Amino acid sequence: MLDVKRLGPGDETLAREVAATFYGAEGINAAFLADDRNYLLAGYVDGAVAGFLVAYELPRLERGEAMTYLHRLDVLPAFRRRGVGRALVEKLKALAGERRSFKMFVITSRANEAATELYEATGGRRLAEADAVFEYRPETS
Repeated sequence: MLDVKRLGPGDETLAREVAATFYGAEGINAAFLADDRNYLLAGYVDGAVAGFLVAYELPRLERGEAMTYLHRLDVLPAFRRRGVGRALVEKLKALAGERRSFKMFVITSRANEAATELYEATGGRRLAEADAVFEYRPETS
C-alpha cells in the first residue's frame, strides 16, 4: 500500500529516517519542520520509506499570494516506477492549492528524463527549452 505523509512538528523521528536514507545525515533541522511554509513529504510503500519531497512556499513581493517551489524529489531505486513520485507531486499540488499558492514550479535538467516524464505526467508544463541554474555560496566571516 502506498501512503504519503506530510511531516511536521512531532514527526522528528520519521524526518530523521528520511534524512538518513536520502542524505546520509544523522540529524535534522527541527525548525524546518516547525515552519508551515516548508514541506517535507514522505512516501511509504507497505510502511517502508520509499521516497521523499522537499518544497518551499515563497511569498511574493508584488502580490499577496505565494508560489510553491518543489526543490527535491527522490525515490529509492527499489520503488521507482510504482507511483511514489507521482503520489508525492500530487500531494504537494493539493497542499499548495489548499494554501492558495498561485503556482507551483520545479527546475530540472532536460537530461533527467525520469524527472521530466514525471513532471509532465503530473500536469507540469515546460516553460523554456534551455534554462541555466546558478549557485552562489555566500562568504561568511
